[in-house]
Amino acid sequence: SALYYALKHSFVKQDKYIQFYKELLQNECHQIFQPGFYTALGQVIQYQIDLNDELLDELIKLEGLRMSAQNSQLFPLAQAILTNNSLIVDKMLQKYRIDQLINQYPLHALAKHNLTFQFSKLTPFLSRKNEFDETALMVACKHSSTETMRLLLQEAGQRTSFERKTALMFAAEHKFSEGVSALFDLEKQFWDYQDSSALTYAALNFKNKKLDQKQIYKLIFYYVGKDKNAMKTVIEENNSELFNLLKKQTSHNFIHEALTYNMQEAVRFYLFQEPILNQMGDSVLMTCVKNAQAKYYEYFQHQIKHQNQMGETALIYAIKYLSEFEIIPKFLYQEAAICDYQGHTALYYALKLDRKTVLKHLIQLEGKCINQWGQVSTGNLDIKILQQHFTQKEIYNMQQKDYFGRCQRSEYVDCFGRSSKWIRKQLLQ
Repeated sequence: SALYYALKHSFVKQDKYIQFYKELLQNECHQIFQPGFYTALGQVIQYQIDLNDELLDELIKLEGLRMSAQNSQLFPLAQAILTNNSLIVDKMLQKYRIDQLINQYPLHALAKHNLTFQFSKLTPFLSRKNEFDETALMVACKHSSTETMRLLLQEAGQRTSFERKTALMFAAEHKFSEGVSALFDLEKQFWDYQDSSALTYAALNFKNKKLDQKQIYKLIFYYVGKDKNAMKTVIEENNSELFNLLKKQTSHNFIHEALTYNMQEAVRFYLFQEPILNQMGDSVLMTCVKNAQAKYYEYFQHQIKHQNQMGETALIYAIKYLSEFEIIPKFLYQEAAICDYQGHTALYYALKLDRKTVLKHLIQLEGKCINQWGQVSTGNLDIKILQQHFTQKEIYNMQQKDYFGRCQRSEYVDCFGRSSKWIRKQLLQ
């Protein structure tokens, strides 16, 4: 537009054109600018165009609250701070109230770029959070802005993000050693919504950066034994350095996490400790099977026939999670005919998931397995599923042998193999 060229070539400096450009501003400055382009005020700030005071006041009045660059979500006040334009900053603060400028995040702009320009004039914005629910202090810690962080320390311990993260956690996550040192005593008592501390965030890998060794020890000595998520995160991130510092400080066995995330160093450390169940009630053998860690099967054979909270066994896990090319160890077949709490055995899942390599072997093993409805495990399957694997004659022969179908016994049996006659006898005793 004409306004763009007028600003670009600085014709607005000439006093004789003031009235003409004031009319031009009023007519054109409210147009929609394309993403990536500056508004009229944005151009003046970005290219440091020297405007007549009267015209600049008019421009600030018309566009002071508009976003000056859509692609970077930049507002005039923040843009003026980043370009060290004190004149625009002063005029903006005089023209508008703090509550009108609150969404322009000037302190966050300072924090992101480690600036201190006009900080004393911007203290009313200290309590403001940006669109990510972060304070300026948190932004300073995210971008390792040492100078700005020191000016913002008065905000430490006052606010957290929507995830209840503190500036100390941001500093630990982004490996900002100066931030951890300055904020530790001020925010060490805070935990996030998952009950994780700054130590957990220090375990996260971030652009191959590392915290200063002194700050790591400070976090470990305070949080070790309190933060249960720290070692899990260390294993998930395969952080060998921090694992070596923490492994002798924690008594919990993290063998399940080590197998899941294939951290061999952690597996070797926890392998011969007392095994435990995970939150789903899975044994270590079941976790090995689920993650195809075949070389560790032999260490946990004694956990055979264990059932988790859903009644599933390691054999059922093998059928669900292992591929057709992975061999199911022979000792797992001892769990054939064990029903889960839905009344299904391994044979049911082998048929449902089309595991042809184990089907016939399981049919031989699960001959007369009966579920809690008085049917065998495959009795709940549609006949069409069976016809995908067997001929009509084979299905007829198996039915004659009671491999599946309605139970012919007079007594019904529950999912644990207990007959109604046995249950009545127990109740009478």
